[in-house]
Amino acid sequence: MNPHSRPRFLLVALAVLLAGFAARMALHDYHGLEGDDGFSLALSRQPLDMLLPGLMRLELDIHPPLHFVALKAWTAFAGDSLLSLRLMNILADMLTGALLMRLAGRVFGRRAAVAAGILWVPAPLLLYATYLIRMYALAATLATAGAICTVELVKTGRWRWAVGLALSALAVLYTHIVGVVAVGAFALALLSAALAPQYRHRRRAGGGLIAVAVSGVL
Repeated sequence: MNPHSRPRFLLVALAVLLAGFAARMALHDYHGLEGDDGFSLALSRQPLDMLLPGLMRLELDIHPPLHFVALKAWTAFAGDSLLSLRLMNILADMLTGALLMRLAGRVFGRRAAVAAGILWVPAPLLLYATYLIRMYALAATLATAGAICTVELVKTGRWRWAVGLALSALAVLYTHIVGVVAVGAFALALLSAALAPQYRHRRRAGGGLIAVAVSGVL
């Protein structure tokens, strides 16, 4: 392995992330807030003792409470200007871009990681998600984190990845109602690996399946 390839790859990955950040910041005020944005902002201003029970009972919104609690904390810290509100999602999407490169690199190699990053920069759905003061950007970040934990658990069998998978699965389930689809994909990947004849970490994969199941129950 070329000893200079890792620093070069890190520089390229950083350049890709900076390009994505610049594009998202340049477009952050392309349009103003919409109805759903105002609804999310209004919900986040509710007291927690009203917000959490109402969201858990699906009375205030069809989605779980994690995004609204995060939004409440973010606006208390950074304010509720248009830039501040969009920046919360932009930072989440930046993390998604970094995680996508890590995921592609772990599975297919560094060239694939760079390609994934380049595709992430102009990805229209992810760009649009940064404009909406909703849970889509956060859900994408958590789903990507869960995918990385799943791949690492399959490849290494280390328990720390099972813990990371459990936390990612629980968080995405508490962020968006379709988080169950992502969690189902994690479970299917682990089950497929565990059933493979030559797989060496069946017990760890089984532990990952239990972790995913527990997150679903919680």
